[in-house]
Amino acid sequence: MRYPMRRAFTLVELLVVIAIIGMLVSLLMPAIMAAREAARKAQCANNLKQIGIAYLSYCETHGTEVLGFPAPQWTMVLSPFLENQSNLYYCPDDLNKSGGQAADISKYGTFVNNNGVKICLVEDGARTKFSSAYSVYKAMGRPWNDFIDMKAVCPDSFVINCEDLQDPRSWDDGADIAILIDPNVDGLTQGSFCWSDGHGYSYKFYDPEDKVVVDESGHLLDPFREGLNQKWFFNGCNPVSYGINGRVRRFVNDSQRILMVEYCKLVADVVGTKSPDLTTVTDYMRNAPDWGGWGGSRARHFGTMNVLFADGSVQSYLPSAINPSVPQLHDDYWKPLSDPPLTP
Repeated sequence: MRYPMRRAFTLVELLVVIAIIGMLVSLLMPAIMAAREAARKAQCANNLKQIGIAYLSYCETHGTEVLGFPAPQWTMVLSPFLENQSNLYYCPDDLNKSGGQAADISKYGTFVNNNGVKICLVEDGARTKFSSAYSVYKAMGRPWNDFIDMKAVCPDSFVINCEDLQDPRSWDDGADIAILIDPNVDGLTQGSFCWSDGHGYSYKFYDPEDKVVVDESGHLLDPFREGLNQKWFFNGCNPVSYGINGRVRRFVNDSQRILMVEYCKLVADVVGTKSPDLTTVTDYMRNAPDWGGWGGSRARHFGTMNVLFADGSVQSYLPSAINPSVPQLHDDYWKPLSDPPLTP
């Protein structure tokens, strides 16, 4: 009995099939990549939406007038309203995946213990307060930055003033201990212990695992001792992909003003004729493939950036459409209503 012969594919036919499959993949890949990019953009917009809701909740909790909102500490201030979901501070398209910025310094060793009571270095009335590094320290009659050993670098730098007591009546405007925080030094948060009047021995440092910080010999570490000029970084801090409007502290009825944008720093200092982020664009701001062309702007999504407004809405813009260096755009999008306009 003769069986019919099976005809195998020739080499040419196989090559044709492979070529067709390759063409189909090449046609589908851009669509797949675009879909993924759109999903990341949507996730970024959702992050900003949640941050906007947290900001509005903060405003509702503190009343309709929230003048004085601390811009450099915005991640820390809004964290309770976000259920401490720090992942919302990060855009999935942010290329700076190594981390860097974090205003929520309370998570990284900045706790002290006073007479057996653990005190977190956040603003809590009598024990701890925030001051600008450039504000006048009344006890000395000069700005903090004039007499501390380690000078502040960034305009958003602040000093944490800690009293070695818990009686509100004993606050003397001077601090028993002062810690300088530079939130935006090349994308990092850095600090230095810059002042102590001898009360530091009643304080103990706790690490993020809630253990007392000791030296190699097991003795309590005294980081507040004067003359050490210690300088340290908050390693492993949560990355932050967004910058808040540097004039948010003046927002009252400014629902149509930009609250936050995709940025390379915690604070977008772009409001006013002498705004530092526009007058001095650093290499760190500029040297990124997604630089938006002004300040530290980041256009991470097809050349556009997600923008959060003070009313909680999120929209996508070309960086040029909201460029604060353009006077009319500055006044329409960035400037609080209480500030003088740049345009006549």
